[in-house]
Amino acid sequence: MKPFSIFFGILAAVLVVVALLLVFGVRFTSDVMAYDPAKETTIAGIVAQHDEFACPASDGELGSHILLKTADKSYEVHLAPARVMRSMKWKFNDGDKIEVRGAPVRFRGHDGLMARQITKGDEVFTFRDPQGQLLVRQ
Repeated sequence: MKPFSIFFGILAAVLVVVALLLVFGVRFTSDVMAYDPAKETTIAGIVAQHDEFACPASDGELGSHILLKTADKSYEVHLAPARVMRSMKWKFNDGDKIEVRGAPVRFRGHDGLMARQITKGDEVFTFRDPQGQLLVRQ
């Protein structure tokens, strides 16, 4: 057997294994999505946009997120699974002034917060208990 064909056979096998790992959801990132109560903080700002995408904060299912802009920084705020947000009818619109209490996280290289509680005007929306466990389940 020629060394050239052995090389391409091994390369093809490695590519198949990598493709299968990616298809079945193996992640190759170091993003940490665990809620750390010791690092809980409160940040006020304005909702710049909202989005839904799959992420570890929603256990891999479609999650609701907002982009919170402060005077000097932007934070991706992880709220709750999108189905929960729809059932609770909680909405945060672009331009809303809010205060987010939560734990810092990193996702896709961006600073963010896993929201425990959001205050908008005189309304308080509680997503998680003090240990970070999701409260609003449907």
